[in-house]
Amino acid sequence: MRLLAKPFILIIRFYQIALSPFLPSTCRYTPTFALKRILSCNPWGGSGKDPLI
Repeated sequence: MRLLAKPFILIIRFYQIALSPFLPSTCRYTPTFALKRILSCNPWGGSGKDPLI
């Protein structure tokens, strides 16, 4: 199982180190901790603040 996960982990690490610092943040919400907030973070989602309460 670990052998299968290694290529995906390397791809994610490459993105985090090489690409992510040069791309703007795409999520419109602060903070984004709940599944609903993560799923609504897309080009068709709303914008603005999304408080935890």
